[in-house]
Parts: sequence; structure tokens; C-alpha cells
Amino acid sequence: MSDEADAPAGTDADADISGRAARRYQVRRGLLAALTAAGLRQSLALAAVLAYRLVNFWLILMCGWLLMALLARRPTGPQAGAPGPGERSAIRAG
Repeated sequence: MSDEADAPAGTDADADISGRAARRYQVRRGLLAALTAAGLRQSLALAAVLAYRLVNFWLILMCGWLLMALLARRPTGPQAGAPGPGERSAIRAG
């Protein structure tokens, strides 16, 4: 068993999880501050930060889910017309 599973609440395992969450929000706050300092209104900077998060996390995640669903439905056995083991293909190299 891992030490994290045996650790009581309020130990280093909890501090690590809360530390990662704090770093994630620090990046968002830093990006928001940088865009605001560059002259963007705060409402537009917030929209840009949320759009960045949407594209760089949620859109990639949803595309992955979609591809996994499509790949899971794809047949895995020999296809009609495809050469089986030991058979030669009709297309020859070179």
C-alpha cells in the first residue's frame, strides 16, 4: 500500500493536493494580471483566460473522449478483403 492511503488527514498528502490546486490558480491569476497589465480590460482578460482554459484543457479532453469512443467501436478482427496471416497482399512493394 502507498503511504498516502495510510496517512491521516491533514498531512503531506493533503498539502500536496492543495499545493497543486493553488499553483493552478496562481497561473490563472498571473495570466489575468499579465493581460490586464498589457492594457486589456479586466473583463476581456478574464474571457481570454477562460477561453485559453477551454481550448487547452476541455476541448482536448472532449476530443480524446470522442476518439476513444470511435476507436472502441471499430472492429478489431480480420476485415473482408484484407489478407490474412500468411497471405500475400495484392500490392507489392517496389
